[in-house]
Amino acid sequence: VSQLLLAGGRLGAYEDVLPDERYEPDLGPEPDADGLRERFAALLEPIDVYSEVFDPYEPRKAPVPHRISDDLADLVTDLGHGLAHYEADRTAEALWWWQFSYFSNWGSTASATLRALQSLVAHIRLNQPLEELDGLDTDQDPGDANLAEEAGRVMFQEIAGPLGLRPAK
Repeated sequence: VSQLLLAGGRLGAYEDVLPDERYEPDLGPEPDADGLRERFAALLEPIDVYSEVFDPYEPRKAPVPHRISDDLADLVTDLGHGLAHYEADRTAEALWWWQFSYFSNWGSTASATLRALQSLVAHIRLNQPLEELDGLDTDQDPGDANLAEEAGRVMFQEIAGPLGLRPAK
């Protein structure tokens, strides 16, 4: 993920890439990423859900729950779209797509995912228990405080057990 961000940052620092044609050529149907997403979710199950602030420059916003598995599948989809152009010898279109989607989606998605993974590794390596997570359930209504509290307890238990972490006192 960090290498993708490095490549995206370099591409983002270049002047705007302009495609050869005004309209994007049809690439046919997009590959279905659900299978990949589900495999990532199974692999990451105890630590898949994390909390993220969508845009740190917007006025104070509440953190939003995300799934690493969703983020990784989205990255593969965005990068694969550009790769399809590249493999069809439309290099300018591929570079335009990667640059545009870096700014509009996959750059922030990769950054959030990397922060979540770095935080997890830091907790493990520094032997610091993860604090009880408050409301990290992507399928619930964020306005329901009782559900949020229960989801936090369940999420902490799912993470703490498999990772050998102890609860915060």
